[in-house]
Amino acid sequence: MTDRLPPAALSVRQTLAANAAATAPLLGSLLLLTLLFCAPNGWLEWRDGELLAAGVKEHLSPWWLGLAVALATDTVLQGMASGLALRRIAEAPASVGEAFALPLAALGGLLALAVATAALAVVGVGLPGLLYSALPNVATLLLFGASSLVVLIVSAGWLLAVPVLLAERRAPFAALARSWRLTEGVRGKCFLLRALQGVFVVASTQTGALFGDALGAYLLRVPATALLLLLPTVAYLRLLAARGEPLPPRLEELFR
Repeated sequence: MTDRLPPAALSVRQTLAANAAATAPLLGSLLLLTLLFCAPNGWLEWRDGELLAAGVKEHLSPWWLGLAVALATDTVLQGMASGLALRRIAEAPASVGEAFALPLAALGGLLALAVATAALAVVGVGLPGLLYSALPNVATLLLFGASSLVVLIVSAGWLLAVPVLLAERRAPFAALARSWRLTEGVRGKCFLLRALQGVFVVASTQTGALFGDALGAYLLRVPATALLLLLPTVAYLRLLAARGEPLPPRLEELFR
């Protein structure tokens, strides 16, 4: 069997349905985990006598540095959520407490993936963006567009890196390479899943902002984030099945 899968091997609709089924029994834990983990991206604070949503990335300049912080934070958060889903598959307790009980090696790997994800945003989007800001012309605009496209393609290929790292106990860069191989032939679908995550969260945030303050946007962003946290893990399991590969051996021992 070749490494390349036909695009039909990963159905976006069926993956979303499977995500909903996987999320339902863990929704309470995922909501609490997301709320606890939102501190770097947004928290609630009193300002001028009013409760507002604020965060580190709102105070970071340039904008791509805030984006890098958000991407890195989301990587670790997805690792915690993926850990819960994999624990449930292994018929082990799956609660917020267990989410923070990841082995030190796994946590270190997640942090390494977070750094790689943030570096991808900085190098692929931030630096070309700075160049275009300093020298605005057609050439630097094309460079910015091309590099941003490369970032989107690479991020689609890295979609499965977090569950691969946890389920297969691979080193961070080996997990990125394995994710790239697993998504061969279906990276367009992976990009769509990644885009749906972002669009859903942004749309929910903007809907909340229509109520006239940042608090509504913040409170809607938390459940919007939680509802799609397991998409990479679900896509990983579905692609394993599409390739005829078994679940990683000794899955039940991952968190002992």
